Amino acid sequence: MGEVAQRAECSPAYGIHLLGEDSRELARRFSTTGIDRFDHPAIGNDDGLTSVADAVAWLECRMVDRIPTGDHHIVLVAPVRGGRGGRDQSCPLLYNDRRYTSVTEPKEGTKP
Repeated sequence: MGEVAQRAECSPAYGIHLLGEDSRELARRFSTTGIDRFDHPAIGNDDGLTSVADAVAWLECRMVDRIPTGDHHIVLVAPVRGGRGGRDQSCPLLYNDRRYTSVTEPKEGTKP
């Protein structure tokens, strides 16, 4: 069972963080296999939930359902509370079409 699936088995609560457009390396860390994704100075633990320093915004959520799909699970959550992160940055990091981008960058092949 994968790391996220194991956490889904153990925890009814989750922290979701929106990263800023300058946090691409941190975002890549969470898609890298074979490492401890949570062993990083920007990643902490607040009241049993993962916290990410300098996130643009955060949500604390509770698990509503977990749906098995092959060797993965879709975890459905409902927000309980949330807020802005610890810095002023209005541009969240986006992942689209297999690349990181932001709302301020034009899509490749389009004119600004």
